[in-house]
Amino acid sequence: MTILVDIDSTITNFGEILLLANNQLHDTNYRYTDITSYDWFDQTFYAPWKPTEYQCFWNTVKVNPVAVTTIERWIRQGHQVYLATASHFNDMLGYKIRKTLEAFNPELINERNIIIAQDKSAIMGDVMIDDCVDNLFKFNGVKICYSQPWNQEYCGPFRYNDWNKINNVIQTYN
Repeated sequence: MTILVDIDSTITNFGEILLLANNQLHDTNYRYTDITSYDWFDQTFYAPWKPTEYQCFWNTVKVNPVAVTTIERWIRQGHQVYLATASHFNDMLGYKIRKTLEAFNPELINERNIIIAQDKSAIMGDVMIDDCVDNLFKFNGVKICYSQPWNQEYCGPFRYNDWNKINNVIQTYN
């Protein structure tokens, strides 16, 4: 199977770090659960993506170790796995990708497993794991919504933020 896995706020804590940065910049005290829509940052803050233009931001974003273990297990089982991101294009994109890849065994996940596409529906795959409902709606394969406060309206059969449950879905379709 070909499995597409989103990076930001799916295998990383990107949303939490972006909220922290914007709370500090704008002297606000929003909670993660306040993020009720995918475009919440744009609606709430002026220039909310500015922090992503600095290495210090990406140095604080962490990759979930359970996601890493799960993804590497899928590769060992013979699946093709791609980390697919619709990242903003700025000077830090390469740095973000390198920081993300540091968490993985480079013999299993490396730059050949990265896809950058603003429109993820153009990517062929059997399974997509993503926190953005719009990406899932456009996808023709098995959809797994990575549960976040902004995607509670997702009505598909699989909405989890537990990598063991996500793995169970993959094993079912294997």
